[in-house]
Amino acid sequence: MDRKKLYQSESDLCRILTHPVRLHILDELRRGEKSAGELCEGVDSTKANVSAHLAMLRKAAVVSVRRDGQKIYYSIKFPRIYEAFDIMRDVLLSVLSDQGTMYEEFKNLYKERGNRRAKPK
Repeated sequence: MDRKKLYQSESDLCRILTHPVRLHILDELRRGEKSAGELCEGVDSTKANVSAHLAMLRKAAVVSVRRDGQKIYYSIKFPRIYEAFDIMRDVLLSVLSDQGTMYEEFKNLYKERGNRRAKPK
């Protein structure tokens, strides 16, 4: 595989993870499998909006799907993705700390969401 293909594949995966609603969905799934309805409530968005983002996450093979009767349940396919999220949040907190903007507010939000690594490096 040439490097351009590798970089394109990495870019495609990163692009899937660049939308706030998709990040919120993945953050909800961090706590375990959820139905589409539970995700709509957790993300505070419409069924159509959440469904569109879930379709993108499914197509990218980031989430797994399980049917139980008429309900559809989603879970994260590769839990290691949360390691990348935690690193991204650490870097963001470091940048905010350096800039002196919104650091405390974001740090507290991360702590509320269960990110134990919410401290600048």
